[in-house]
Amino acid sequence: MSNNTKLKKISAVLLIVVMLLGSSTPLYAGDKIPEPFILYETVDVQPISKGVEYTKITRFTSKGWLNFHVLKAELNDNIMIDTLTGKKGISATETLKDMAEETGSIAAVNGDFFSLSAPPFTIGPIIKNSKLLSTPLDNNMGVLYFTKKGTPRIHTLIWNGMVEIKGKQFPLGAVNKGYVLPDKLTLYTPEWGLSTPGNSMYKGVVEIVVAGNRVMEIRKNMPGTKIPEKGFVLAGREKGADFLVENCKEGYTINLNIETFPELKNIMTAIGGGAVLVKKGEIPHFSHNITGYHPRTAVGFSKDGRQMFMVVADGRSKKSVGMTQEELARFMIELGSYYALNLDGGGSSTMVARPPGQENLTILNTVSGSRPRKILNGLGIITSYKKGRLYGLKILSKSQNVALDSIRKLEVVGYDQFYNPVKIDTKDVKWKVSPRDLGLIEKGVFKALKPGKGIIEARIGRIKTQVPIKVLSDPHYLVVLPERVTIKPGEKVEFQVQVVDADGFSAPLELEDINLHVADDIGNVSGNVLTAGFQAKSGAVIASFNGARGGALVRVGITQRTIFDFEEATNTAFLGYPPQVEGGFEIALPELPFDNNAGKLSYGFLDIKQAQAAYLVFPQGIKLPEAVEKLGLWVWGNRGGGHSLKALVVDGNGENHYIHFSKEVNWCGWQEVKADISAFKTPLTLKRIYLVETNQTKQQTGYVYLDNLTVYAPPDYDKTILPQRPKIKDPNQRPVDEGDKKLSFVVLADPLITRNYNLKSYNVLRHILTATDTDFSILAGRVTGNSDFTSWDAVSTWLSPFDNLYVTGERGYAAACDNNRFVFLNIEKGGVRKTDPSQWKLLLRELEKARNDNVFVVLNRPLNFFQDELEKELLINLLSQHLENQNSQVWIVCAGSSDFESYRLKGVHILQLPGFKTTKPHFLRFVITKDGEITYQLQSLELENKI
Repeated sequence: MSNNTKLKKISAVLLIVVMLLGSSTPLYAGDKIPEPFILYETVDVQPISKGVEYTKITRFTSKGWLNFHVLKAELNDNIMIDTLTGKKGISATETLKDMAEETGSIAAVNGDFFSLSAPPFTIGPIIKNSKLLSTPLDNNMGVLYFTKKGTPRIHTLIWNGMVEIKGKQFPLGAVNKGYVLPDKLTLYTPEWGLSTPGNSMYKGVVEIVVAGNRVMEIRKNMPGTKIPEKGFVLAGREKGADFLVENCKEGYTINLNIETFPELKNIMTAIGGGAVLVKKGEIPHFSHNITGYHPRTAVGFSKDGRQMFMVVADGRSKKSVGMTQEELARFMIELGSYYALNLDGGGSSTMVARPPGQENLTILNTVSGSRPRKILNGLGIITSYKKGRLYGLKILSKSQNVALDSIRKLEVVGYDQFYNPVKIDTKDVKWKVSPRDLGLIEKGVFKALKPGKGIIEARIGRIKTQVPIKVLSDPHYLVVLPERVTIKPGEKVEFQVQVVDADGFSAPLELEDINLHVADDIGNVSGNVLTAGFQAKSGAVIASFNGARGGALVRVGITQRTIFDFEEATNTAFLGYPPQVEGGFEIALPELPFDNNAGKLSYGFLDIKQAQAAYLVFPQGIKLPEAVEKLGLWVWGNRGGGHSLKALVVDGNGENHYIHFSKEVNWCGWQEVKADISAFKTPLTLKRIYLVETNQTKQQTGYVYLDNLTVYAPPDYDKTILPQRPKIKDPNQRPVDEGDKKLSFVVLADPLITRNYNLKSYNVLRHILTATDTDFSILAGRVTGNSDFTSWDAVSTWLSPFDNLYVTGERGYAAACDNNRFVFLNIEKGGVRKTDPSQWKLLLRELEKARNDNVFVVLNRPLNFFQDELEKELLINLLSQHLENQNSQVWIVCAGSSDFESYRLKGVHILQLPGFKTTKPHFLRFVITKDGEITYQLQSLELENKI
């Protein structure tokens, strides 16, 4: 072997690493650090107005991903916080965006919890302009209010109300709520909405319509009525109704007395919430706790009351898992909250703001649900800064990456010193591209002419702004999104197209550069929109650009397919429940033939007081097609005894679902029955079809015939019609002059040596480790074939004769030599985080140390083993950033692939290596030259297998 000095250096490093790993504890062990702990974080800050900024925080934690959205406002005479309500009244729901736009708010978050009754109403109070619009339902819930001086406070609101008629008094139970207590009255004012609930929720409700404090009408058990513009309506039931009927007559004067603590005269605006999250800088006992991980909204302020924090945490998605209430409280303290209040969460959690230079509000967070929820109130930030002259510019574009020979549309917006939008004339904008030969720009449209990086500048007078631009190399293939589509006949779907170059960088195409056509006549394309035809079939949308192609699979409509024809009894069995229930299943000719053969399910129910069933069992299960909507079955009843016909399917999570074909088989002859299974998680497997009876009087002996088990599902995707992605010859895959060698090593994958020695595999491994003239060797993937005998065990026993050997072990570790850094990661459980989160800290630390070192990340599984696509994307992005910032190369070498693969993602070399047990076993021999070039050769194990 050569380079003995290097060998000793590497061997010593490995020895130290193994010793440390053998005795160390996880990076974040112990109970002092709260879960989840942060593995990686990005923070993006942008101004919304002078004194108001929006921060998006993306955290990758030991529990998964978490996205925060934070609005921080410096409270002063020009920045006010106000309660937002719907324009049709506080009982009318609206989206937060609509509420905020109606009031001129520059930013807002959702507000109080609310009842989903009809009509809906908030749980907490509402105060606007020192007027009580609604009272609290629960005095234990927190309330955020602002004093007349604009100082924020979080407290509870205590109130008391009394109605007086001719000297007689009766207590108020609520103001503008959707409920009426039996022993108290409810007051409805014009702020409630157009009309009162009336008798929609309770029978026997009496309503008194009052205008100018005088009774105008007495209504008994009638629908809701319009509330006088300068008046109110009192509603009562039971004792409250009796009081109104006995003491009210038209023309009587009604006096109201409502007191609050704190006093209304000292409150400008208020909104209700849930528990107080932070009190005097600490987390108190929660009076109200919504457990679990959910989207969350909260509001808080600093100790001096000058800073306000509005927070939304996304949840219930792979992009953000959500938070517990305790975690939200800790985060509010982290921001600087001395007091904080929990607001409504889940599907209500929403944040909107006006980006600099733009007129319209934008939803900043990812709402939980298909669309923004309509809510009852929110908190808005309103500024009084008057619009000024142009102060700054901002360039908006779809992406900073541009495909060669394509265009990128650019928009310039302007803003004043307070970040208010300022209209600009696009004719006044002067454009500049650096370097000049990167491309041309005219009227805000950039045409990419040469691969490379540059800057685009927009200027009006002395005011200018810049954005980076990257023109990709020649197009390699196209990605059409969405990649798979299921639509109904006549429906439309819009596609986006991305260009990917040979280095794995991507750029979206503008509509003008998109060229689509359909395959297999599934509909018509106009621009980037497909209108589906009216025939149920499968096809594709194919995109082309500058010789590169790509496609998306499309299926239209629903087809009916027989998946079990009952012509033979293969994969079937009979089971009776309880065991003494007799019966059977066979293939037979029915009395009234429907087809050649049918399945005959016989049963003999007993005279016992318990549920009984006769099961047709499919021991191996019948796999159902993807996206199946209904399951159909033809049944010959012979009046069938009136028993229920059901089936058992198992979903993709392994959960059982019991479906109903028919509540009673009570017909004679053939009839098709159907069961809807569209709501279940695919893939689905049919396990049983059975008759069941719980009524003792209907238990008897009989049989039914079954035929043509049918699925109603979209057509299967036809992958064969998609363009094949071309393969690229890797310039790094080549032999070099051994005289130029500075460092060399081999990589082998998945030897899978057993405890009793798989002699053939061991001999192959022994030969390569001893015969190849390299400085060290790497065994990636599964070194042993025994879960109870680890890679470390193998190194210290079977492989102990071999020096300078690295393995991907049970824990991550790193080693370095001659400006090359190796990081070994275990993703056995579906990713780095799921296997051992502390490996992320290791990787980040090694990248920080690497500087201009080449980086090799060795994984014991292929990239598709990552269950979290965002985690895989983060890994690629971090390595790509290192590649961009340092004068070095970055490689990922994976074990566990069925065949050898070589490609690049965002400039990162990806090599996926097959193991010893695959059909084409290979190993890699790397050589790093004296000039720093990294080359490799793929060498077959077939020759060595003959040893």
